[in-house]
Amino acid sequence: MNPFRFDDARQERVYRQLLQMGPGPSVLYKDACVLRTQAAPLESTSHLVNHLLREANSGIRAVIEAAVSVRTQLPEKGSPDRNATVIGILARELRFDPESGVGALWLRVGSFHDVAHRDNLAPPRPVDTEAKQTWADYDTLLDAILPRFIERFAAAFYPLMTELAGARASYLGRCEGIPGARPAEPGDA
Repeated sequence: MNPFRFDDARQERVYRQLLQMGPGPSVLYKDACVLRTQAAPLESTSHLVNHLLREANSGIRAVIEAAVSVRTQLPEKGSPDRNATVIGILARELRFDPESGVGALWLRVGSFHDVAHRDNLAPPRPVDTEAKQTWADYDTLLDAILPRFIERFAAAFYPLMTELAGARASYLGRCEGIPGARPAEPGDA
């Protein structure tokens, strides 16, 4: 199988930023991009892309909400208007101006719930101008929020990760010569 090459620089940038959040959202997003660029799309492409983006979005939201909730109280799940309230809080915590439109864009394209599922026995939704625009708008949203998230929150964890890596190296150094004291490394037989 040939490796996928992004034709769209924004999509590649978003994908690389998602890699910093973990493999789940990045793989789902990349697969959605692959389906979006196929010359002969499947009849169900719109459903597949929407479902992949919905799953990626869920993971992205979970990570951002977890980082923000350390400092800011978020409404309980199931509370009325939670989605709009949380998106407003997330946009504010990511330091977007309320007039920037990021919150409104996030509310408009940040779900995919209604379009990821079939409509009873109706044929799959087509890959039409509206679907393509929604996907492009979602790319725009991610391209806006991910750098701010990485800068504001993920960067705060880099010193801790470096400290933990140093502590692990120190521990491994102290284990030298003690049979069975060193934890197994990937590739150890």
